Amino acid sequence: MDAFTLERFRQLPQSPDRFFVGGVLTDEDFGHLLVEGEAGARLATWIGPPGVSTPAPRLVGPGDDIAEVLFDALVDWVLAKDGPGFRPVEVRFSDPALADAMRPRLLTVGIPCAVGEMFDRLRQRLVNEVIAPGGWLTPHVSGPLTGRNVTVEHMRSFAEAGRLYHDAAPWRQLTNEDLIEVRHPKPPAGFRYVCVLGDGEDVYGAAFFRTVRDFAESLNGADLMDAQELTAGKWCLMYCEADRITEDDADLWAEHQLPLSDAGRYPIVLMCDPTGDFRRPAARQLEFITGLLHALAATSPADLDGEEWTARSPGTDGPVEYQFRLVPTQTLNRCIPPGIADLPENLRRHLESAIAHAEREMERRKPRPPRQMERTLQGLGDNPFLSNAITPLEQAQDVMYEAWAERGRRRRRMAEKALAICPDCVDAYVALAEAKRNDEEAVELYRKGLDAGERSLLQDEIEQLQPGDLWTLVRARSFLRALAGLAHRLCRLGQYDEAVKHYRRSLWLDAEDHHGARYHLAGCLLQLGRDRELRKVIDEYGDPHEAYWLYLDALMVYRMEGDTPLARKRRAQAVRANRLVADVLLDRLDDLPDHVGGESDGDGSVFWHEADDILEMVAERWVDTPGALDWLGNQKPH
Repeated sequence: MDAFTLERFRQLPQSPDRFFVGGVLTDEDFGHLLVEGEAGARLATWIGPPGVSTPAPRLVGPGDDIAEVLFDALVDWVLAKDGPGFRPVEVRFSDPALADAMRPRLLTVGIPCAVGEMFDRLRQRLVNEVIAPGGWLTPHVSGPLTGRNVTVEHMRSFAEAGRLYHDAAPWRQLTNEDLIEVRHPKPPAGFRYVCVLGDGEDVYGAAFFRTVRDFAESLNGADLMDAQELTAGKWCLMYCEADRITEDDADLWAEHQLPLSDAGRYPIVLMCDPTGDFRRPAARQLEFITGLLHALAATSPADLDGEEWTARSPGTDGPVEYQFRLVPTQTLNRCIPPGIADLPENLRRHLESAIAHAEREMERRKPRPPRQMERTLQGLGDNPFLSNAITPLEQAQDVMYEAWAERGRRRRRMAEKALAICPDCVDAYVALAEAKRNDEEAVELYRKGLDAGERSLLQDEIEQLQPGDLWTLVRARSFLRALAGLAHRLCRLGQYDEAVKHYRRSLWLDAEDHHGARYHLAGCLLQLGRDRELRKVIDEYGDPHEAYWLYLDALMVYRMEGDTPLARKRRAQAVRANRLVADVLLDRLDDLPDHVGGESDGDGSVFWHEADDILEMVAERWVDTPGALDWLGNQKPH
């Protein structure tokens, strides 16, 4: 494990009271799944707390150090895009010898370990749900020269182009939401569209798509940072460390002294075929990719600002001119299936401009007779998005209203433009913060946004509002967005105490709670173990018909009163509202009804997405409360 990866791991927050369980399965557990000759195989695996997905186990070779494999698997899992995203406060092993072997490694990253029996209790669940489906089997990766007609010289040209592309770092200018169309030369099938990867700070390279819709569908919760998901039926360029490439790649680079990037990474192009194995491009495809990398490496920020540009690349038979175009956001949005990605929220922010423009007109022309005000609003209705900004702050805000209808680089550039017009534009800081994958950097931007809001909002106007009505002042909504964003990122950093303050302030300023602060406030108090404060939040904001609040309420009553009639009543209400939460907590997944995931009809139907949200907030407190799970298991199913 390289020092950079370990440092990234150390910098992750430790979530209070959340522990992981590690262990090793032998062929006695899954021998019936092995082919002849694999006897004696072992699998190193981890189990997270309820609500955290279980990673695929890692095969331990005959000469491998189990502790080293298990430690590497932990780090890779936690740092993965779909991983937990936090370090545990403790890890537990059923095997004392394994705990002793792991302890020195874990202490280097600030994690203590202990001995417990939980892994043995979950062993069969792992075999049934993870091992049996076969998702842990290592896919076959073909060698770099297996593509049709590919020679060493093809690979040398590609390696040199890959070095130039990586060192040019186009991901500093583009995001994973920017899609480039290759208009000339005619690309091979599947290579017409390319997305530069790297702003997610995980996988660096490029992903290729056949159509705009293929790319748009990848935004539907599919993890652009996961290699096997990304390359399923699509070509992808990735830069890998030496320990992540095949022996064939390592031998080829070493024997022929092929160039590497300044960071020492190897460029690899792969596609995952329907069998789950990875294959390499043919010579024609590799030549196209080589030229493309040269052209993109030569692309300047000014070229990108023009959104259509030309760049030259050295070809086998002379220079080749590549013509590119950034796909318009409107074209991309039309291809996104309804209701996915972040389109609804940002569209709502974009439409907010019509209300803001009307509000400005009414303020500037008052006092006005009602009929004149009505005519003014009707006039705006012909073109509600036509800017009527006068002050620099209004002009900057109108830029941001348009920015919310954009994506990727365009939105970021518009946010920078808005700040150049007026440094007090809160929404500009919000847009830049939302684009940050690094939580510390996002927190800094959100704080700047709040400071800007404190300067720009007129206190005398706010004082005229009723308590909790700040949302009705349209130009103040960006301040509430910054407040919610800051609190959310602080939670991800484990800074729950400060997040509580911001969530409370959000509820005080916006009583209708347009950002769901009450749910997150309850979750923070639960993490901090501040039960009395949580009790008050449940009483003040809880909905007696929502499973989230019912599970919180049942747990709080049990913690404070024990097995009382009121506690049993709350328990029954919670299980009726969403049985899946109880089944996950009690490890009874096999007992789920057939209609899981269907619409609720009041008979105990359950929702996966709702259960995920609930488990993320409440699972650990149920596990940590003495006797709570046994008590929950006493509830008879309905």
